[in-house]
Amino acid sequence: MKKLNAVFIAVLAISFVVQAQTAEKFNAGLGMGIDYGGFGGRLTYMPAKHFGLFGGLGYNLNSLGYNVGANLVLAPDKKVVPYLTAMYGYNAVMIVTGDLEKKTTYYGPSCGLGIQVPRGDRSFWNFELLVPFRPSAYTNDVDELKNMGAKVKAVSPVAFSIGYHFRF
Repeated sequence: MKKLNAVFIAVLAISFVVQAQTAEKFNAGLGMGIDYGGFGGRLTYMPAKHFGLFGGLGYNLNSLGYNVGANLVLAPDKKVVPYLTAMYGYNAVMIVTGDLEKKTTYYGPSCGLGIQVPRGDRSFWNFELLVPFRPSAYTNDVDELKNMGAKVKAVSPVAFSIGYHFRF
């Protein structure tokens, strides 16, 4: 909970810093990754040129996944636009088959960096490299499965995201 509070305080502070630059813009995209809720969509509101708020909703192979977060746009006037991102929502799914039959979605903060690559004036590709901070419940469940003798595939400490967006 302390990490979540720190993320919200940082987002609030950044929004006050960049509030002087206003540019009311939206973009919506379809994609796959944590910020799209798994396989789904994402809506972004840009209250300032260097700052965006987003929400994603999708199917994460277990249930409905969601994420809400913020982007800090580092160079909005460049051809390829880099940004930092922080979010809270689903960041891991465990699906156990066989005798145990268990499906669980885990929630926590994630952060990372991304780029927007334009495809004309009204659309762009969105790519992200994310670091999910998975909750202790996820680690405990993995350890419990290993102690029971189950084979558990190692999970990457980073996640990737890709989507196609339209500005409006």
